[in-house]
Amino acid sequence: MSIFKTLFRLFMTLCLLSEMARNVSGEQIIKSVTWELEISIKFETTVIQSYQPPAPECKRPSRPVLIPSYKDCNRAFYNLGFKDGMLRTQDVSVKQTYGNCAIEVRCGGHPITVSAGRLLADVDANKSGGYKNLASTCLVNDQIGKVFVAGGCSVEVWHHSHHSH
Repeated sequence: MSIFKTLFRLFMTLCLLSEMARNVSGEQIIKSVTWELEISIKFETTVIQSYQPPAPECKRPSRPVLIPSYKDCNRAFYNLGFKDGMLRTQDVSVKQTYGNCAIEVRCGGHPITVSAGRLLADVDANKSGGYKNLASTCLVNDQIGKVFVAGGCSVEVWHHSHHSH
């Protein structure tokens, strides 16, 4: 169940409760709906709190010249083409380059619909996954790599060459 469904249920429950408040005989129903909502919110919170983002897969490039710049990768990430906080395309991958860094987002061979927040930091309670984790684990140690986020999408960075060989 997504957080949006929970928020929608919260909204609907509040509407129902305000309606019930006008009806004194609805006291038992109010308790039932409130209990169900509390269980739903606890479940949703537990799922997010117990989710551990996957660790990035880092690897050292074969030659030092193939190490991408941390700053270039950050620019490439922000230039992926987010609109209203979302990356949406019918393509199965989105690639972007900036300076000497290339970045690619894939979602398991499916057309891409994923939020910037999920790609940047994932959905765990500490927002400790995603590209941010890839950058602070791989890029700062002069490595390239790939990280998966909740929902099966991945972000991968590598060195981008400006000229053909």
